[in-house]
Amino acid sequence: MNPLTGTARVTPETIMITAYSCFLGVVLGVLREKTGDITLPAVLHGAIDAAYNILAKATAPLISDTAGLTALFIFFCTAFPRIPAGQQ
Repeated sequence: MNPLTGTARVTPETIMITAYSCFLGVVLGVLREKTGDITLPAVLHGAIDAAYNILAKATAPLISDTAGLTALFIFFCTAFPRIPAGQQ
């Protein structure tokens, strides 16, 4: 979206960013529900943002996106199953 001209374009990049944001919102929400605390989702969100920004400046965006998705995959395969369910 260009606010100066009032035009909006839907590109593959905007679709990918929207899909990733929706997925990450669900992931962080599940973490929030599972742990009963906001600390872990907040730290994970900050770590993902920091890693993406550092890698995006040093490499191509595709590489930084792949690294972020790989980190999430590793997290969900190793650490996520060991997080205890929160008290309701």
